[in-house]
Amino acid sequence: MGDPNCVLVEHSSGSSLKEDAPGRTQRCQPTASSIGVGIWGCFSLGPKRKEASQFMLKTNYWAVVMAAVAAFVVGAVWYSPWLFGKAYMEVRGMNPGAMADMRPQAGELLGEFAKNLVVAFVLAHFVVRLGVGDWKSAVRLGLWVWVGFQAMLLMGAVLHEKMPWILYAIHSGDALVKTLLMTVILGVWRR
Repeated sequence: MGDPNCVLVEHSSGSSLKEDAPGRTQRCQPTASSIGVGIWGCFSLGPKRKEASQFMLKTNYWAVVMAAVAAFVVGAVWYSPWLFGKAYMEVRGMNPGAMADMRPQAGELLGEFAKNLVVAFVLAHFVVRLGVGDWKSAVRLGLWVWVGFQAMLLMGAVLHEKMPWILYAIHSGDALVKTLLMTVILGVWRR
C-alpha cells in the first residue's frame, strides 16, 4: 500500500502525484517519523516508468540536436573578434592580436558540443514536463533557468574568485543568449 506515513486521498482530475488506484493518490501526512530518512518514502525525485516513457515519446530529439548545434554556433560567434572575443582576451590579459592564431583543439570543441547537448536535453525535459509549447513560454522558461542557475553560478566566481565584472557580463550574456535560443527551439519545435 505504500509508506505508512502516507494516506490515500481522492482526486477528480489527473495528477502528477503517485497514484495507488484510479482516482486515488498517495500523499504524505507530516509525522515525526517522516522527518529524516522516512521522508524519502513519500516523495519521489524521479518520474515513474510511465511518466519517463511519456517524456521520451514527447521529446523531439532533432530539436535537441539542433538546439545544441545552435548554441555551439552562438558560442563560436560570441567569442569571435566580431563580438566579444577581443574584450574577452583583454580582460584575461591576453593579446587580442594573437586571436587569429589561436584555434581551439578538437577535444575542446567536442567537449563544448557535448556540454550543449546535455543542456539541450535537460531543457527539453523541462519543456515537456512544464508543457511549454510557444515561444513566449519558452522565453519565460529560458529566463528563469538563466537567472536561477547560470547567472547565479557565475556570480559565485565574481564574489569568491574575484572574476572581473566585464568577464561576468561576457560569460553570462553568452549563457543567456544560448539558453533563450535553446528553449525557444525546444518549445516551438515540439514534434
